[in-house]
Amino acid sequence: MAAIKVDNLTYQYANSSFPALQSINLEVQAGEFVLLAGGSGSGKTSLLRAINGAIPHYYAGFIKGEVYLDNQAVSSLDHRQRVQTAGLLHQDAESQLVMNSVAAEIAFGMENMGMPLKIMRRRLTELNSALNLTRDNHKRTADLSAGQKQRVALAALLAMQPKILLLDEPTSQVDPVAAEEILTIIRRLNEDTGITVIMAEQRLERCLHLADRFIVMENGQIKGDFKNADNMARWAIENNCPFVPPVPRVFALAGHPSIPVTVKEGRQLLRGLRTFTNVAEHKDDLSVIKPISSDYIVEINKVSYTYPHGSKALRQIDFKLPAQAVTALIGDNGAGKTTLLKHVIGLIKPDRGKVTVIGRDTRYLDVEDLASDVGYLSQQPDDYLFLPTVREEISFSRRKLGRGEAETEEQLIHRLGLLEYLECNPRDLSTGQRQRVALASILISQPEILLLDEPTRGMDYNLKAELGEILKGLVQNGVTVLLVSHDNEFIAEYADEVALMAAGEVIAQGPTSEILSGSLYYAPQVNRLFNGLYEQEVLTIGQGVELLQKYRVRSKE
Repeated sequence: MAAIKVDNLTYQYANSSFPALQSINLEVQAGEFVLLAGGSGSGKTSLLRAINGAIPHYYAGFIKGEVYLDNQAVSSLDHRQRVQTAGLLHQDAESQLVMNSVAAEIAFGMENMGMPLKIMRRRLTELNSALNLTRDNHKRTADLSAGQKQRVALAALLAMQPKILLLDEPTSQVDPVAAEEILTIIRRLNEDTGITVIMAEQRLERCLHLADRFIVMENGQIKGDFKNADNMARWAIENNCPFVPPVPRVFALAGHPSIPVTVKEGRQLLRGLRTFTNVAEHKDDLSVIKPISSDYIVEINKVSYTYPHGSKALRQIDFKLPAQAVTALIGDNGAGKTTLLKHVIGLIKPDRGKVTVIGRDTRYLDVEDLASDVGYLSQQPDDYLFLPTVREEISFSRRKLGRGEAETEEQLIHRLGLLEYLECNPRDLSTGQRQRVALASILISQPEILLLDEPTRGMDYNLKAELGEILKGLVQNGVTVLLVSHDNEFIAEYADEVALMAAGEVIAQGPTSEILSGSLYYAPQVNRLFNGLYEQEVLTIGQGVELLQKYRVRSKE
């Protein structure tokens, strides 16, 4: 018997001009691990909401068709039954948190289900250990980083032990180490307990090897249903889909007849190339290292900061931001990356030390004094959205500051893929689409320094490439970019310099290739693919394609 059956489901959000789901027919067997793939706005989140019953019980709109869980129509189940049957982890984890402390949040669902105290305490202990939350157990949820909030929301969901686990980009805001831990836990739950898992994800390089079924969505429809990751990757490449991970993308762009899915498969293919063992003799350097300016537009000297409730975020930190370059801050959740950004924009002032932005000491400046020169996009795009249409949101900052031209605005709208949503209410859009609207509203003001906190969250590979090209263009026009990201693939492609943070300190800072290459956790997939098989460092997809094409030519010779 199918655990999930979706029967001819069509759904359109209220005030939306187009359906989010169109004639969806799907059956998922009990115990399956299904990966939902598709571009930003393809309908993945809406499908998860429909299976959970949030559509139409919470999200108003027009609905046709039905969803069945264990042969029961979702529309006939009350809220308690729906939650116990199909638990949904939202893409925006913060919207799912309702209690003040971590322990209270994890226990909240169990309390509402009337579980005995002994069982609640046991599950709380187990989940704290599994998701590395023991040290955060008594913290306020408001004081957590976005990644920590995502783990807490997942723990609260797992505590109720639903039969079906619905996950909407569960690792989008966590560091690479935590992402591996979370995905391992999900896989073990699926294998050891038989829980049914449906996971929507943009960064497929993290999870292709986990699933045993792959469903591709586009424009609210199911376009492909595959039992094999290789077949899905080949189909996606042939159809120019925006979610092909780096390893298969490198081999496909190089024109290689075999398309591996994982790094392990790719390295086996590379070793099999006839002339590969002699490649170290060729010293042609594929990398192009951009000289980093010695001029610094932001200087942070011996800065310490402790949040009001006692969480020490920065410890005697020293950091210099080179002008007219893209610099990325990486590190685990809670390392202090977002706190550093907030010091640059003047949202918080250092307890000790000094922050200088464009030659001005932020201790004597208000946020308004820096707003015209420093643009800041936080992890919560909804904080920026307050006007009734996307067009008005994007135009507001330009009109307010008297900057920009209509042509620039239209170009930005086109490059961020927002043209068809201009008359939509931004709050009706997906998380990734709202992220792009908020980003456009910041970029249109043409700041001298641009601060971005997880800017690629919810974006597919094509949209990330567009964003990367926009950032490169901004740098060429004199803008300085500082971004926080766990997206190592994006950083490898577009960052000039990387700073690694841990426990409120900058551990290392230097050129991107120097910091990322050979790293156990922070190296991008392309670097892992070629690492140790070629003398020169290979970091980007373009470098990998160029190198692979050379191998093929030499093999034929």
